Amino acid sequence: MNSLFPTKQIKILTDNDFLLNSEEKITIKDNSLLVILFYDKTDISNEILKMWDNILHHVSGPIFCICDMTTELGVSQNFKTVASDISSKYHKLAFNKEPFIIVYKNGNPVKNYKNAFSETKLIIFTTNLIDMNFDKIN
Repeated sequence: MNSLFPTKQIKILTDNDFLLNSEEKITIKDNSLLVILFYDKTDISNEILKMWDNILHHVSGPIFCICDMTTELGVSQNFKTVASDISSKYHKLAFNKEPFIIVYKNGNPVKNYKNAFSETKLIIFTTNLIDMNFDKIN
């Protein structure tokens, strides 16, 4: 029965999923609509990871991903580089402290989550992504 109704799973991202040597430094190889939780080993990250698993079962459309910034050192370093480069078009998206959430579309970061980390707010945010126009970065 489970094979007829596969459960959604969180995609675990590694350095290999990102285009770390690209000019932009934080773009990704996958062109799907991705919602990525970048986390570390703090208590708040652990709480959000628990929420993340619940949220993905309430939302259709985007692929839910996680990236451990304590083990994926290439990703972590590139985010720091882009955050300190005010000339980068992704500067504002990269300027975050873990945990943080960024939406990717067509391999590019297009939006970050700016509200409190509550399950309800995250469900609303991710549900609204399907109808969003990502022509500009915000």
